[in-house]
Amino acid sequence: MPPAGNANFAWLQHIHWHLAPHGSAGVVLANGSMSSNQSGEGEIRKAMIEADVVDCMVALPGQLFYSTQIPACLGFLARNKNPGRGLRDRRGQVLFIDARQMGMLVDRTRREDKLKLTVNAA
Repeated sequence: MPPAGNANFAWLQHIHWHLAPHGSAGVVLANGSMSSNQSGEGEIRKAMIEADVVDCMVALPGQLFYSTQIPACLGFLARNKNPGRGLRDRRGQVLFIDARQMGMLVDRTRREDKLKLTVNAA
């Protein structure tokens, strides 16, 4: 059960539950969601990894969003990591990307990221 005071993992479980059979979803979370162990959050993360639900986690730098200066992360969930249709079998794999040092400060409160990601989808 997700902790009463933090809905991050309730949302992740809810989003995963509603994915199509070959669906995937990306969510933006506070960076602390990748390491917090309060109220069983570590156990929930462990269970999601063991259930092969997490496809990729990207740690982002702070000051990337206008509304907050805290560092954030991107989490990508997948219902089926072996989708076939010519796509790579990703079962048992989780990609972790540390992008915390990317980008540059354009002023004292805002960072711009010049990283360009290209994703090939069949």
